[in-house]
Amino acid sequence: MSSRSPHEKPRTDPLILAIDQGTSVCKVALCSADGELIALARRPVDVRHAQPFWADVDPDSWARAVWDLVPQVLRESGVDGARVEAVGLSGLMHALVPTSVDGAALAPAMLWMDQRCRAECEALVAEHGDRIEELGAPLPRTTTSAAKLYSLRLHEPDIVDATHKFLLPKDYLRLKLTGEWVTDPSDAGGTAMLARGDEPQWAEEYVRDIVGVSPSKLPNIAPATDIGGRLTEAAARELGLAVGTPVAVGASDVRCTIAGMGIHNPGRRCLYMGTAAWIAKGPGEAGGPTGFLGATATFGAALKWCAETLCPTANPDEAYAEVEGLAADAPAGADGLTFLPHLNGERGPYYEPSASGSYLGLTLAHGRSHMCRAVFEGTACHIRHILEERDAEEGGDLWCVGGGARTRLWLRILADVTGRAVVLPRQPEAGLLGAAMIASVAVGRYDSVEAAGDAWVGGGERIESRPSAAYERAYRRYRALDEAMRPHYTLPPHDPPQPHHTGKD
Repeated sequence: MSSRSPHEKPRTDPLILAIDQGTSVCKVALCSADGELIALARRPVDVRHAQPFWADVDPDSWARAVWDLVPQVLRESGVDGARVEAVGLSGLMHALVPTSVDGAALAPAMLWMDQRCRAECEALVAEHGDRIEELGAPLPRTTTSAAKLYSLRLHEPDIVDATHKFLLPKDYLRLKLTGEWVTDPSDAGGTAMLARGDEPQWAEEYVRDIVGVSPSKLPNIAPATDIGGRLTEAAARELGLAVGTPVAVGASDVRCTIAGMGIHNPGRRCLYMGTAAWIAKGPGEAGGPTGFLGATATFGAALKWCAETLCPTANPDEAYAEVEGLAADAPAGADGLTFLPHLNGERGPYYEPSASGSYLGLTLAHGRSHMCRAVFEGTACHIRHILEERDAEEGGDLWCVGGGARTRLWLRILADVTGRAVVLPRQPEAGLLGAAMIASVAVGRYDSVEAAGDAWVGGGERIESRPSAAYERAYRRYRALDEAMRPHYTLPPHDPPQPHHTGKD
């Protein structure tokens, strides 16, 4: 509902509409010209796990969510859609959508966590690794799009042949909004098919001769802050916006998130607490580039699994609240119970597609509270492991953003386990904020994303770390058990290969 009084004149100042398509949640927000989020709506996305280590999504579920959420935020805020001067886009990385010439998705999108291309990825590196590096492209991993596309070419060539363009999630949404086919350097880089060099361009020989796909099936690459198209008449009518509203090229969720928490500030570290977690580091005092410290395969996904398995209810918010409440009832260290959070392979600090999760040390004395507590502690230990392996500088605050940053107990445990203070930005929805910042640059409100960040981003609450002997013991136990389990990880056999897509139903 609008908070405007009946006698107040309607506001006409321009707004930015930001769309953040995540792995498990779609978010849409209205943002003012000075960086205030004035309305927000979200909807969960159904991720399907038809077999162990599989994970895919119907791309049209993303579009349906956006088409429902945009009118919702306009309606609930009482905003006239004509006030929206630009649309910003952010989206999860790596999940290629094969699309036909008329813009229809031809198959579900395999997510970054989908490991079914493991055998093909290993063969690709073993047979062509040297040549791939000679051609200036990075070696593929199961997470990246190159291995998934290579596997699709081998097992379902009809889908590849019928594909006009392979699009990343935010680019598929832009296609639906504007009819334009384009991507940005951050999403292009995540495919592992981008050539090394100053100018972003596809490694065409690698794509054509090794992956086996025509480079013409990949979209053009444009700067994130360019205008990537304008709302079509049909999209504008259905969403309640003005025809021709500019839509920025936008960027990956990683690029938008680090922009939305001001990563360009020296020494700042960003911990993104989403379906997976990742950590990035800002430049040093002497300058330098932003550094990516590492990523997990599951993080919020582990909490989601815990909520659905140990506290099943029709209301997800109630399930998460019950998990947090139960975990708070258990002591630090969960009375010796350890959870390894590798529920769908692992990305960091070591790469292991076959990694799986475990509860270790379970006794008759343990109950649901200990199991819930162990999930929070195991994921926090995983973050500490990445920091110890990848962040040479000791200390440094963790600016925590993403959906997981709404869970107070998790933030407290992260601070105590890692030994680092946790900072909550004034606006924790950093992905949405970053998408809005990029769109603001696209329509000329700021000269750069960094300038928008200086105006919009600031720190809020700070949670200091407290020394804990119980957590030190828990972390040492976690590290020992994590290392001991590694020789025992296996994936289901891939001979004969399983079909990658079975339709959208």
